[in-house]
Amino acid sequence: MHELSLVTSIAGVLRKECKKNGIKKLKVIRLKVGILRNVVSELLTDAFKMLGKEELFKNVKIRVCAIKLKIKCSVCGNEIIVKIPENIVLKCVKCGKKEMKIKEGNELIISGIEGE
Repeated sequence: MHELSLVTSIAGVLRKECKKNGIKKLKVIRLKVGILRNVVSELLTDAFKMLGKEELFKNVKIRVCAIKLKIKCSVCGNEIIVKIPENIVLKCVKCGKKEMKIKEGNELIISGIEGE
């Protein structure tokens, strides 16, 4: 369950930001998570519940938005949203080359918080 280690890292960032901004209690945490992170939203939420004894995270709501995998052809610049596992072979549908780079889908972003 790598979600627990992710939550530990996220919580560290949030503690610093909340202290800096005078936030004593978080109500909502919004996350954007790339599909390549292989994160299960329910496990991520459960991992945050383990922090529930800490006042800052008590009863916090977690909102997770999945980011699709987007790749870009290094040859022609064409961008493709990959449907996993349909597109097993990653090649450009426009020029046929296999020189692709990940453009989106590997992120883990704290996109917003609400607190008091």
